[in-house]
Amino acid sequence: MPVEQTEPARSRTRVVRALGRRVRVSATGAGAAEFCSCFETAWDLLLDDDASAIDDQVPVVVPDATEATVAARMASVESQITLAAVRGNVGAGLLFHAAAMTDASGSAILLVGPSGAGKTTAVRHFGRHHGYLTDEIALVHGDALVLSYQKPLSLVGAPMPTKVQRSANDLGLAPAPLHDSMVERVVVLDRRLDADKGASVQRLGLTESVFALVPRLSSLTATPRPLVSLGRLVAHVGGVERLTYRSIEDLDPRAVPTSPPLGADALGFTRPLGSTPIAPVSSAPCRRLVRTVPQDAIETSDALIVACDSTVTALAGISPTLWHETATPRSMTEVLRAVREVHGRHDRDEAITTSNVDELVERGILRWLP
Repeated sequence: MPVEQTEPARSRTRVVRALGRRVRVSATGAGAAEFCSCFETAWDLLLDDDASAIDDQVPVVVPDATEATVAARMASVESQITLAAVRGNVGAGLLFHAAAMTDASGSAILLVGPSGAGKTTAVRHFGRHHGYLTDEIALVHGDALVLSYQKPLSLVGAPMPTKVQRSANDLGLAPAPLHDSMVERVVVLDRRLDADKGASVQRLGLTESVFALVPRLSSLTATPRPLVSLGRLVAHVGGVERLTYRSIEDLDPRAVPTSPPLGADALGFTRPLGSTPIAPVSSAPCRRLVRTVPQDAIETSDALIVACDSTVTALAGISPTLWHETATPRSMTEVLRAVREVHGRHDRDEAITTSNVDELVERGILRWLP
C-alpha cells in the first residue's frame, strides 16, 4: 500500500522581516500546507530565507485547509507579527497607529487615525500613485525617518467573516523606495458622512497637533521624551493636517490634499523644545508642594503640555505657573506669592490657587511632601 507523501516540516516554517525584527511563523495541523501557501503570497514583500537569527516566534495550528479556517489563522498571525514588531521597537522611536505612503519625491506621508478611520481604504485609493510603506503601524525615528513595514493589507471581503490578507503587489500598489523615507507630512483622517463633497484641509497648531497624535501613539511611557519628539516632528512637517472628507472616492488618487505649512510662530512655539526644566524631587523639612518628575513636558503659546504616567495633560491659566514654581518644593504661601506676582492679585486668588493645586495633585502632576 503506497504511503501518502506529506510536505516536509521545514516547508511549514516561514520567516518575515517586521520593523527590523525577524519573526518565524511555524504552522502545524492538517491545513498547514495551505496556510503556508497563502502566507507566502500575502507576505511576499517581507519574506526572508535566512532563518539563522530569529527575534520572535509565532506558532499557529491550522486544523483544516478550508478557506475560512486559513483566513482566520492568517488574520491572527498578522496581528501577532505586528505585536511582536511593536514590542521589539518600544523606545526606539515614535510608534504610530498609522498608514504610510511615499510621494513622487520619495518623502513619506503618514495617514493617522483610529481603527476604522479608513487608513487601509486610503492606502488603496492613493496606492497606485504613492509607494506603499505600511497600512497599520509606522515607526518614526528622531530624525523623522519612517521604517517600511510592507505587511499585507487587511481587507474585508464578503462572504468571509474574517478580514483577508492581501499583498500590496497583489493589489497593484506602487512600490516604495528601497531606502527609509523621511516624513514630510502627517495627515489626520477625518471622514464624516455630513461633510461636503471633496475635501478640506486644516493645519493644526502645536497644541492641537500633539493632542491629535497622542491617542495614536503606542507605548507612550516607554518613548524617551515623547512630547519633545512629537513637537519636533510637528515643527518638521509644518503642523499636522486634518483632512476632512465624506468619501475617499471624492479625492484625486494622484495626490493627497494639502495646505501650506505653518511656521514656528503660527504653530505656537514659545521656547526651544526640550528646554522646560525638569527638576528632581528633593526632601523638605515641612509640608511642601512639589511637582512629580514628568516623563516629558513642552510649552506652547497657549498651554504647557505634561506627560505623567502615560497621561498627557494640557495646563492653562495659572496651572503652568504652579508647575514651574514647584520644580523645587514650595509651601502654599510661596506658591500663592508666585501666582500673584505672575497673574496679579484677585479677591479670590487664594481659593482659585487652592482649587488648581488640588486638581493637579489629584491628576498626579503635583504632590505634597510630608
